[in-house]
Amino acid sequence: MKSSNIDWDKLRTAKSMNAAALGDFQAKKEMNVAQLKVLCKERGLKTSGSKKDLQERLNNYDVRMKKLAEEQQLHTLENMKARVNMQEDYVEAAVKEYDEMRPAWNAIVIRRDKSIEELEEVTTAYKKFKENLEMQGIDTTGF
Repeated sequence: MKSSNIDWDKLRTAKSMNAAALGDFQAKKEMNVAQLKVLCKERGLKTSGSKKDLQERLNNYDVRMKKLAEEQQLHTLENMKARVNMQEDYVEAAVKEYDEMRPAWNAIVIRRDKSIEELEEVTTAYKKFKENLEMQGIDTTGF
């Protein structure tokens, strides 16, 4: 079975992101206007307005990013579920094919074993008959 390419350590849940956002909210309350403006600039947001405006702008941005992250995680979950469904279908088809082919396979194995057994019997009979002819003085060269 092929191994998964998912890096589970990099997947963050919305719950952990909520905790981080809550911490950021508390941190923003303690920041001064200059610090809030730096955060706004880093996020590509307008840097004008009062401390309250900047905090609100940053909080709204965080809420949008959180929602986007949740949507991305749900999309990832949906893709993973589709992969699970695909693998389940593949396993079901393989089992069905195996079940359908098993009787034929068993017959082939029986024929193979019987053929090998018959070959051994015929070879033994051939060698004994050849020895018998040679003991009678018959030239069996080339046989």
